[in-house]
Amino acid sequence: MIRLILLALVGGLFGLDAVLAQDPPPPVPKVVPVRKAPRPDVPLMRAQYAVRHANPDVLATTVERLFAADDVTVVLATTGSGATVLVSGPTKVVPEVTKLLEQLDQKPRSVEIEIAIIDGVALKDGQEPKAAELLKTGKGQRTKLTTVEGQTVSSTAGGNRPFTTGSTASSRPSARDRGTPPGGFPPSFTTRSVNYLPVGTTIKLSARIGSNDHLTIELNLQNTKVHTGDDSVPEASTENGTLTTSLNVASGEPVIAQAIRTDGKDGATASYVIITARTIASPSATSR
Repeated sequence: MIRLILLALVGGLFGLDAVLAQDPPPPVPKVVPVRKAPRPDVPLMRAQYAVRHANPDVLATTVERLFAADDVTVVLATTGSGATVLVSGPTKVVPEVTKLLEQLDQKPRSVEIEIAIIDGVALKDGQEPKAAELLKTGKGQRTKLTTVEGQTVSSTAGGNRPFTTGSTASSRPSARDRGTPPGGFPPSFTTRSVNYLPVGTTIKLSARIGSNDHLTIELNLQNTKVHTGDDSVPEASTENGTLTTSLNVASGEPVIAQAIRTDGKDGATASYVIITARTIASPSATSR
């Protein structure tokens, strides 16, 4: 029995040595993507395009990614006189690349934007008027700006203006009129305090031209105006208003960007901010 146990142990040791003596499994090779070389039977073509308006880096990167599967090589060469996109690839594909470069390399278009701020509009039967009807009245403060799409433009208008900020009634006679008139009351005097208050409008906006002659307007408007008191309390105070919004408008059509309604003893009134944006056609587009 002891011999059988010893033989089993010896056999196990020999089997373990045989397993350890085997070679380890080969490592799994890594797959590295390699750009496919053009076939030798495909005719090649080279072309160059001088960038005039667009960002050269963005233009070259966009075209290279779009035509990466067509074995097209795009190189951006920058010199003192400008930037040139060099294209190399199959003869059937290179003309498509240069055509796309020309379509993307367009001069930014100009946009004309008018901002109208109209206060104290009386509401009839509680109905809101349309933007075009409000503009026909010719009232309100109007600012017209011209910018290039994608660029921000700003404008500030206003200053310090004198306003009555307080009044004091007194029965003390002045140096010119001393004493009390016979059978009368002492003369009364009103002293008014006049201060200069800052008023005005600051506008900051940008525009992007989309499809179907629509525009996206990013607007930030800060308006400071003076609220005058009534006859009993002729005091003035400043009111600050801020409007930050994004609008999608059609070219030439006015849109109400903000409406603030106020209910008073004489009825409801409202203040409006109206935006009108127009795309300015370039001379080349007009000649066509």
